[in-house]
Amino acid sequence: MADIHVLGEIRHFLNQTTVTTLELTFSSLEIHSVFNDRLLHELTKPNGKIRIYYQKQPESAQMEVLDNLVFQFSFGFILPNTATVYQSNMLHLPRPLMDGKLLLDAEQLLLEFMIHTPNKEHKILVKHRYTHIVEISKALPHP
Repeated sequence: MADIHVLGEIRHFLNQTTVTTLELTFSSLEIHSVFNDRLLHELTKPNGKIRIYYQKQPESAQMEVLDNLVFQFSFGFILPNTATVYQSNMLHLPRPLMDGKLLLDAEQLLLEFMIHTPNKEHKILVKHRYTHIVEISKALPHP
């Protein structure tokens, strides 16, 4: 079976108006956390999930990260305007997260963000890499 085009599936959902929620399950989620260029934690898990909400604002959407090492969170992003590779800053990240980036292409969804610790000089870089969509659920109720 051919892989589902990650960016294409998300763009298709965001370019329609009848379904308000899209949940994607990926066969693989890799999470890496780095502190001072040293790997702190590395985890690969099956069935990583994200949820995307169609917003009434015409230029943005919201993504909810359901598989984080510490807590679930959501962020806003500008609607993708390209069919090959899309990169954007994460908007409205909850504290202590900051400096988030979203990358989408045919094969993956990549999230990258910083976690600020109480000592402001210490920052932890976290990367989530989702690959191979295995399930698509639409029209889930918005919490």
